[in-house]
Amino acid sequence: MLVNLQHLSYLTDTKTLKMSLSHVFELMKQTAQSLLGRENYFMSPKPI
Repeated sequence: MLVNLQHLSYLTDTKTLKMSLSHVFELMKQTAQSLLGRENYFMSPKPI
């Protein structure tokens, strides 16, 4: 996952930085959950 360093440098305010970091963390969590869900879907036995 690439992070735009120029964009991060604008976020000098600590509160803004924390908010954006938690937002990124939430996105990563959602992505991981959807990936796991897809993996579980493929791994689960399917009726023939």
